[in-house]
Amino acid sequence: MSETKHTQGPWTIHDGGMNMGWKIVADNEPKCRKNIASCGGQLRDGNAQLIAAAPDMLAALKEAREALSHPPFVNSPTLKTIDAAIAKAKGETK
Repeated sequence: MSETKHTQGPWTIHDGGMNMGWKIVADNEPKCRKNIASCGGQLRDGNAQLIAAAPDMLAALKEAREALSHPPFVNSPTLKTIDAAIAKAKGETK
């Protein structure tokens, strides 16, 4: 699998102010907050939480993939699901 190309975490949720919803930002550099996404509407809380957790979830999937890359799991449906999710996160699927 190729190198991941995304802004490194952690990503955190911040109030967008003036009822504008939430902003998800990368706080990985002390003097630079990089805006990742904005969430508004009825599902903004859940969407913001899911987006902010994305780097942690990708790291967990990579760890799980490594743990399951040995027999008897090598051809398991779970490993195939993990590989597909990692590929999707990396933009390797259409």
